[in-house]
Amino acid sequence: MVAVPFPRYRDLPAAGLAGRIVVDANNDWSGDGGGTLSSSEVIAGALPGARVVKAFNTIHYVELGSQG
Repeated sequence: MVAVPFPRYRDLPAAGLAGRIVVDANNDWSGDGGGTLSSSEVIAGALPGARVVKAFNTIHYVELGSQG
């Protein structure tokens, strides 16, 4: 499970996570993803060979209602 301050995704041990399922519980409140990719897509790009799935994150109720 990845639950670190979002900018720290760069410090994840990519080689050790290759071939594993990585549960992403992050929320990119920093804007570090550039707005074009989700935080999970950014993390997946940093962890080649890992299967990244999103779970346990916060989604604002307004977004769930309008974009769910």
